[in-house]
Amino acid sequence: MKTFGIRISVVCTFCLLFFEIYSQSCVPTVQQCNEAQCGGVQIALATDDNNVFCQGKNVILQIDQAKTSPMDSFFVYWCDGVLSKYSGNEFTFSHVYEVPENLVCAKPFSDYFVFVVGKKKCSLGLSCRTIGVSLTLNHEPRAKFTYANSVCINKKVDFTSTSCNVDEMLTGPYLWTFHDGTISTLKNPSKTYPAPGQYNVKLKVKNGCGENEITQLINVVDFPDAVVDISAEAQDSIVCVGDTITLINKSNKWSNISWIFPGLNTVSKNVLNDTLMWKLDPSIRKLEKIWPIDTINLLDTIKFIVLSPNPALRFRLVSTNVCGTVNWSWNLKVLDVPNVILNPAPQYCERADYIPSITSSVDTIVYQWSFPGGLPSSYSGKNPGIIKYEQPGTYEVALEVMGLCKTITQKTNVVVNSRAPVKITDPMKLFCKNGGPDTLKVDRAGGIWSGPGIINTSKGVFNPVNLNPGKYDITYTIGPVGCQSLDKITVEVVNSIAVTVMDQTLCENSLSTQLSANPTGGIWSGLAAVSPTGIFDPFISKKGTFNVLYTYRDMNQCLSQKTARVIVEAKPILIAKDSVLLCSGNGTVNLQQLLQVTTSPSGGSLSYLIENIDIGQNLDISVYKNQAVPIEVTYKRNECTVKDTSIISFTDPPTVNITMDTSICINDTIFKLASNVKTGTWSGPGVNVNTGIVNLLLAGSGIKSYKYNYLPNTSCAQERTVQLNIKDPKIGLNAGTDTSICERNGVFKFTNFTPSGGLWSGIGIDSISGAVDLIKLKKDTSYVFTYYLKDAAIAGCQASDQLTFIVHSPPQPTFEISGLSCTGENITIKNKTSGINTISFDLGDGTTSSNDSLTHAYKNKGIYSVILEAKNAFGCKNNISKQVNVSTKANAAISISNKEGCAPFVLDIKNNSSGDDISFQWIINGQSYTIPEIPNITLDSITKDSNFIIQLSVSNTCGTVLTRDSVLVHPYPIVNFGIKELQGCSPFNVIFSNISVGNPTQYTWDMGNGVIINDFKPANQTYITPKDSVSHYSILLTGSNSCGTDSLRKSITVYPPDVKAFIQSPGFTLCQYDSLKLEAFSTKGAVNTWKIISPDGTQLGASGNRSVIRVNQSGKYTVILYASGCGTDTDTIFVNVHPAPLVDFNTPLFGCAGTKINFENKSINVAGSFWEFGDGLTSNATNGEHSYINPGNYKVKLTAYSLINNCPFSIEN
Repeated sequence: MKTFGIRISVVCTFCLLFFEIYSQSCVPTVQQCNEAQCGGVQIALATDDNNVFCQGKNVILQIDQAKTSPMDSFFVYWCDGVLSKYSGNEFTFSHVYEVPENLVCAKPFSDYFVFVVGKKKCSLGLSCRTIGVSLTLNHEPRAKFTYANSVCINKKVDFTSTSCNVDEMLTGPYLWTFHDGTISTLKNPSKTYPAPGQYNVKLKVKNGCGENEITQLINVVDFPDAVVDISAEAQDSIVCVGDTITLINKSNKWSNISWIFPGLNTVSKNVLNDTLMWKLDPSIRKLEKIWPIDTINLLDTIKFIVLSPNPALRFRLVSTNVCGTVNWSWNLKVLDVPNVILNPAPQYCERADYIPSITSSVDTIVYQWSFPGGLPSSYSGKNPGIIKYEQPGTYEVALEVMGLCKTITQKTNVVVNSRAPVKITDPMKLFCKNGGPDTLKVDRAGGIWSGPGIINTSKGVFNPVNLNPGKYDITYTIGPVGCQSLDKITVEVVNSIAVTVMDQTLCENSLSTQLSANPTGGIWSGLAAVSPTGIFDPFISKKGTFNVLYTYRDMNQCLSQKTARVIVEAKPILIAKDSVLLCSGNGTVNLQQLLQVTTSPSGGSLSYLIENIDIGQNLDISVYKNQAVPIEVTYKRNECTVKDTSIISFTDPPTVNITMDTSICINDTIFKLASNVKTGTWSGPGVNVNTGIVNLLLAGSGIKSYKYNYLPNTSCAQERTVQLNIKDPKIGLNAGTDTSICERNGVFKFTNFTPSGGLWSGIGIDSISGAVDLIKLKKDTSYVFTYYLKDAAIAGCQASDQLTFIVHSPPQPTFEISGLSCTGENITIKNKTSGINTISFDLGDGTTSSNDSLTHAYKNKGIYSVILEAKNAFGCKNNISKQVNVSTKANAAISISNKEGCAPFVLDIKNNSSGDDISFQWIINGQSYTIPEIPNITLDSITKDSNFIIQLSVSNTCGTVLTRDSVLVHPYPIVNFGIKELQGCSPFNVIFSNISVGNPTQYTWDMGNGVIINDFKPANQTYITPKDSVSHYSILLTGSNSCGTDSLRKSITVYPPDVKAFIQSPGFTLCQYDSLKLEAFSTKGAVNTWKIISPDGTQLGASGNRSVIRVNQSGKYTVILYASGCGTDTDTIFVNVHPAPLVDFNTPLFGCAGTKINFENKSINVAGSFWEFGDGLTSNATNGEHSYINPGNYKVKLTAYSLINNCPFSIEN
């Protein structure tokens, strides 16, 4: 494993060479060690001047054994929270520093100051020394970048690196890898994505400590659209109040949608809030409990209910993304439902003439009435007139109303009352005044009760509580006015006696107690702890609050009841000390405080008895000497009493002596105070109250007073005081302030130390004058110098003070410039100087800045010098400069002379772009061009109004800019039509279809039958033809618009309705091997097919109006003609074929010119012969004889004729 070693040339010869400032900030805190009890020791680290290393790498410290005294152990404070311990014979120390991830980019490096403490133990104690060294930890790089997370296709995306700790002096510090395999080494590249999708972008960065990479996703989207499916009940854009409508977003996946619904006064509003016109369906609204309410308007499916009629509600879906915005809108008409009220019927007596009455707010289509038990029993129409009911009873009336939106039903009852008598069924009653309400009874419900004491007139509830004793009439009436029946009874109210009871409070250990009530003689109940006569036993009830019922019945048998509350309390708690000690003397003490008496619950009274005598709350202690006195404590609360006993012991006080006044040195750190009595406590600066040990460092210097208190706040209390004079020689001792200077030569002398007369120690310092030789010090390393002073008053009492001194190097400024150096384009300038510095940028155009990071745009083209001056925290300065070459960025601009016209449309474009060293890329109608000026381009081959996008990208080193424009091209007509069938039988019904494109605005059909039609599609046409001929009709369609005219002609054929087959033949007798020529003269337009059957039964087929067949067999041939088309028919003929003769002859293989050659005829039964010798000469002889004049190859042919029918046959040799 690779390690990084650190060697320093510092030897610790004084134990106080301890870096106080750094040690205080170290984690864990360095335990200072400055002892020489085993003699002086020193410690040193080996040096190789390497104190810079990388995050995560191994760092090694090595002890310089030649300059280091023998030690028992070493302690290394790495100051990052780690303390390592090593034995005295281990001289190499290693450690790996890790930087928290959130701090890696906070700065490019971290500084640490490492402390090594060496310790040596002996019988006299401990010797130890400390040394320190500063380290620099360079951080690893971290890849980071920003970009537009969602972009439109064909739009340039800028990727900006925000990485940290990148060393741009290395080769290829930035490496970008894109999804298509392309790479870039620019710090901030750009890329255009031609297709939508999610793509990986990877950035790898590096510095001297390693590499780091990050991969992120970019989302590239296409243009949005807005498409919505509407539920079936609303597709005609008409619904009724109360209907639920569902809208489903079907837009493409790149669309981010939001629903906008109509709001107050037709102003559109967000779908989230319901209105009086519509509200969200509960299934959608309940999603608020799952998702935030502001996401509901983004759902793909929205269901809502229309609440009120409206002629035109407008609903919208807004579909948007970074490419643009598209709107979908829809108008909805909402009709009201029928609002019909059937008014209640009046009351009738014995019979009724009922006239129904309704209230209606909208027009309806049908009214349908039902009157069960009435005459008539039903009616169709709005006003049914008089309905008659001849018998008492309750009759239901129903009305069904069918409106445009809904069918509703209303009902009411017609009540025809009867005058039949009514009877109160309760007998004469006697009521006690305090007896409570009672409900009277009757044989026919529904009437009204009246009379004194009636508190519910419909239910007949009677309450005598507010009536005087006596008799009262009660009346019950039923039926409407004019048709009523009634009955009466008399009731009597008598007095009842009032009862009173008393509440009781008892203790849980109380004896049984008689409860009190007036008048007596009643019965107690409600609890097991009480007897019927009212004896209450707390032992049975236990503690608690109890309600006990007392019941009394008087001479009128009227019952009265009252409830008494009985509280049974638990015994209270009494606590007192068992014994206390008192010193004899004068005065009194409070017994509750002395005995620490506590009670629970409070609210009772305490008493104290000695020898059964109540002595009150305070005790006179002068009465008692050296004795033990028992005391009884009693606590009484309500009916409960508890007791406790304590012992008070009286004694004489002791004599107390403590340490005498003295002087001591603060360096002793502790001093112990002493007393002859051990039960007291100490007080004073820095003292332990129990042990009397004084921490001199906490107490501080000066005369300090300490008290010893013996049994304070008692009759035995005593107090003693001692003074300690604590000497601190460090008071007024000051080595001066910590000092730092910028790098220089010579010496530096400390002058601000006080008081004079002390001595200095440290690296390169004169012990008397305090002058430091700067050559002996390393730069940017902290050194500690110590100033010593002794106190002459106390032997061995001395002190020292320290200061730190650093010689600082000037900063090494560096910065980076990123971005496109183009006019008007922001570039980013970042300070990369290590350490904490005050910086100032001069950008060369009059602009200055003190920010670590700034953006700037140069207005003019040119070369500018950027200067960075850095001043560190110690005032040390330095500067550096870089040049920026600023170019003019590209500007894309086009002009189109004519943006609308007919196809073929000649595109006339002018390129008005500008910029330095620019290149071009045009995209027009899917074609790409890279020339500055576009030649005339013709836009054609369209069938509808078409927008053609003209896009120009202009690029240079400053980037790519894009501009778009469009032209609208209207199509010229291209007519086309279809005919269901192109031929048929008369009468022939023809169906047409029109599939013309190019947006014709006018059509003209010439149907070929004299009919002219000016419409998109003509009506079906019927075509006829004579029975003996085929007719052809020509159909012409002409279409036109503002861009031109086009026409198309098609023909149809109409055949006669009944087909007849007919064969024409040259004869019915042929010779074998002749050709049989057949011709069909069937009805015109017929389809003719042939079947020929040979004498041996072999069948041949043919088609067409004519057919020629070679008859190779002798015998009888059968010929059948099939005619089809508008019907079918056949015709048949028979042909006799005579046999051909058997012909043969002998032929010599060769002959000589001029010499006669003989040919022997071997034919059988022939009537004659005919020779053809191949040289144009012939012969009718039976046997051939011929001389050839010229040499050559000749074919000889013999034709012979049969004896019967003279049928010829020929052969050739």
